[in-house]
Amino acid sequence: MITDVGVGTPQKTITGVKHEGDQRMDEPKHKPVPAALDAAGTTGNAKQKLDKREVGKTAQAQSRKTIESHCEAQGMTSPAHASRETFTLGGQSDSMYEYLPKEHMLLGGVNPQYRSMYEKSIEVVKKHLLFRPMTIDQQDILMSGALEVKGDLDHARLIAEATHLTCFAGGMMGIGSKIFNRPEEMELAEKLVEGCVWAYNATTTGIMPEGFIAVACEDGKSCAWNETRYWDAIDPYYESREKQRQKTMEEEEKRKAERKAYEEKLRKEEEEKEKEMARREDAAKEEQKKKEGEGNKLETRQLGASDASNKEIPKNDKKDANDERGKDGNKKGAEEEATPTTTATEFVYVPPPPLTREQYVKNRIVEERLPPGFVSYESRKYILRYIPCSRDYLNTLD
Repeated sequence: MITDVGVGTPQKTITGVKHEGDQRMDEPKHKPVPAALDAAGTTGNAKQKLDKREVGKTAQAQSRKTIESHCEAQGMTSPAHASRETFTLGGQSDSMYEYLPKEHMLLGGVNPQYRSMYEKSIEVVKKHLLFRPMTIDQQDILMSGALEVKGDLDHARLIAEATHLTCFAGGMMGIGSKIFNRPEEMELAEKLVEGCVWAYNATTTGIMPEGFIAVACEDGKSCAWNETRYWDAIDPYYESREKQRQKTMEEEEKRKAERKAYEEKLRKEEEEKEKEMARREDAAKEEQKKKEGEGNKLETRQLGASDASNKEIPKNDKKDANDERGKDGNKKGAEEEATPTTTATEFVYVPPPPLTREQYVKNRIVEERLPPGFVSYESRKYILRYIPCSRDYLNTLD
């Protein structure tokens, strides 16, 4: 059945059994509101809506409190499946922190969530991430490092890592200092900015590397240049390397003694050969003299006989003459038989001596082109993103 309701809009009404809670289809959805106004000049329906909003806000606040009361504070705790975690303002997390104060400004401060997140996180940053790098001219600057956590903060250590991606931190903290009325953090913001300026000025090119390791000062208020600490950072395995160097030196001394004994042995063998050669030469000379004497006697006998020229040389003499000749028909001399074989000099590799600590550190500084205060480069490349601003610029935020 079609019926006209209200201004005549046709609606289809189903007749039959009415279920509990169902609205009659032949009744208008919106009943007319009384035209009478209350004392405040607001219709009863509008007042009812305002009351519902207040109830909704109260319920929402109560729900939030209930959720917060049941949520466990996470803090800087590594998950159970991980052996260690690293927390930083640098790569893969920089934009999250950077936009907390910016979102607060974009929303005009109507949502307190971003301010709450910023203020909670910045307190942790100040406590665990900021450090003063040791510089040769004792500059009072700050940089944002990384915190390596193994299980909980009781097993955490600061890594004095300075990255180009953390250079936003000075500007972020400067903005937060102004918009959240935290004036004590403006000085920290200035020092963070000056830290990145120092990193730019320290290199020969005037360009800050993407990442490097510095030496964190033990005292943030007073930090004199300590050459020993700097060398310890560049050569952290000095003790084990020095033990290895001493062991190598001892082995080299042992090899030197063995080489000396070997050379002495060769010298004695050479002397024995020379003596043997001299003995053979003397024996050959005696043999030659003896043969010459026998030859003279034979020649005298042959001259005395009338048929000496017609006699043949005895077979024994021919055999002796042949024995004195070699296969090539040349006569073998006593000197040739006594010539000793020449022994080639044995080549012995002598490794270069191990570097001392001073040599090792200075070589690393030169070869890696480390400016004073830089321990090593985490990344030598440079990606242009933003240039650190000076404290004069920060003052313009007023």
